[in-house]
Amino acid sequence: MTGLDDQAYFSRRAAEERQRAKASADLAIANAHLRLATEYERRLQRARATETLAELASAGQ
Repeated sequence: MTGLDDQAYFSRRAAEERQRAKASADLAIANAHLRLATEYERRLQRARATETLAELASAGQ
């Protein structure tokens, strides 16, 4: 996957997990989905930061 593909995937998965958490009647299951959403959001932030660093590095060449 490219950086933009990763970002789209992580963003989509985070939203899906938040929806699943919201729809869950079981608190433990909802919390599991929220933990997954948080992890996908962390990965999204990392992918964005990596892309920004790559852009800065290429601009400096």
